Amino acid sequence: MKASSRAVPAEKAGLKGGDVITSVNGQPVKSGNDLVNPIATAPIGSKVKLTYVRDRAQKETTATVEDRTRVFPNTAGRMGDQPGERAPAEFGLHVEELTPDRGRRVGMDGQKGVMVTEVEPATFADDLGFGRGDVIAEINREAVSSVPDYRKTVSKLKPGEDVVFKILRRQDSDRILTLFLSGRVPADHQQ
Repeated sequence: MKASSRAVPAEKAGLKGGDVITSVNGQPVKSGNDLVNPIATAPIGSKVKLTYVRDRAQKETTATVEDRTRVFPNTAGRMGDQPGERAPAEFGLHVEELTPDRGRRVGMDGQKGVMVTEVEPATFADDLGFGRGDVIAEINREAVSSVPDYRKTVSKLKPGEDVVFKILRRQDSDRILTLFLSGRVPADHQQ
């Protein structure tokens, strides 16, 4: 759990940083999607039962589902229509254009793709192993060279479909790794 200046539903339910949520409404949590999807699909204002471990003791609490755009107004619902503006967070990924200038500054000179600027915790992207600074070059063998390309390709993905991201990751001062991160598209693209 992240600390914030205002109470979020998890804090209101009594959860603290370091708590490990083990089930939501009796269903085990084995991945970020197991945690996020049941809460994301629950109606706003409904209650979810959370089982968690704190200091090696199992505990339970109930949290009220709130509108994410009100709880996190700075991260939810970004439009990304203007140049230099972020794209909406699909799968918990925030991406921006990899301009030639930015590419030179981060050691990705001459590479094409979109740069990951943020990975939200407990999301599909976090589960796959994305990191800040990764460059997404392809999605399911389709080249991604701009934020509009990225959005168009992601919008074609269907829940339950397999997806493979070809990413470039800076390893050290003179090497760029090519990695393939794969998974199954979650029920809610925003997660």
